[in-house]
Amino acid sequence: MPRLEPPVVALVGIDGSGKSTVLSLIGDRVPTCVTLSSMRNHDVADAPLRDLSEALDRLRTKAHSLNSSRLVLATMFLQMCMFGPTERFFSGATSPAFVLADRHPVVDAAVHLPTFKKIIDSDEAHNSTPDLRTVLGPKDAKLVVRWLEAQGRRLGEAWSIDDLCEYLLSLTSIPDSVLLENLAVMLQTPLPQLIIWLDIDIDVATDRLAGRSGLREIHESRNHLTRIRARYQYVLNTLPPEVQVFPIAVDERSPDQVADSIMTAVTERQSHVLAGVSAE
Repeated sequence: MPRLEPPVVALVGIDGSGKSTVLSLIGDRVPTCVTLSSMRNHDVADAPLRDLSEALDRLRTKAHSLNSSRLVLATMFLQMCMFGPTERFFSGATSPAFVLADRHPVVDAAVHLPTFKKIIDSDEAHNSTPDLRTVLGPKDAKLVVRWLEAQGRRLGEAWSIDDLCEYLLSLTSIPDSVLLENLAVMLQTPLPQLIIWLDIDIDVATDRLAGRSGLREIHESRNHLTRIRARYQYVLNTLPPEVQVFPIAVDERSPDQVADSIMTAVTERQSHVLAGVSAE
């Protein structure tokens, strides 16, 4: 009997749209699903690559504190490279009803690349990348360099952090359909079967972000969030027809109401697939 792969459902939206909150709510409601972060394996119980994930998270925080957009971009890519192997691990090991992801590497890379190129091109101060050995401790630097080298080998490259950043920035010059195909190969994961777009008013999102503790990320300004939201809208409208997109306006909804809407979309999608299988 052929094994049915669990569908991947991705929650996408600008920072402040509530992705992490509803991910946790649905994980509590549906114990047979797996909830994943696209960039933080150490937030996921029993996930592989936890030490690497923690090292990359520290590197990304340091990159933001140094205002190094190039290092942020390269680090985000290296974080996203964990998702494909991690999703396959959980799908094979636990046979979940579905996989629910906070962001999706292919979609979010396509969305964020143009904004990071604009940030980097706008200021010469963003054109240098600090040496990893001056930013991280020896253990973290070793983990990150090994992961960087492994991704390069997989793609036939011998990357430094600067090389990786330049390669990523060069992708902004190719058509979006080709970009999505390239990113799926680079990130070892196809597009998800269902995308839930948590759409939120920019003012509401910026108010939420202002209330958070900790360092604001480079791309979290109002102008950048406006650009990223528009890019989400564009990318989601250009996806192939087999990828379903379900938008939810979250401004006036509670997290529980948003979770209800997500579960409705997931249930409808699963019913549609099962009906198709029965017809065959």
